[in-house]
Amino acid sequence: MTADQSRWIFAAQLMKLHGTNVGRHIMDQIEDRTLAGDDDGVTFWLAIADMVVKLTRPDEGSRPQ
Repeated sequence: MTADQSRWIFAAQLMKLHGTNVGRHIMDQIEDRTLAGDDDGVTFWLAIADMVVKLTRPDEGSRPQ
């Protein structure tokens, strides 16, 4: 499994675990990493945030007919 695939799985699991609060959880993680000066951690959580958005709002052409 690639690192990218692992991140997609992680994003999906976060959604399942945190439900409608997943956005707040991700924002808390980004804030914590920012305050700690952890640029790699911030980058990771921003990528996860983007994946969660894509999982919850797929592009128009990706929906089954």
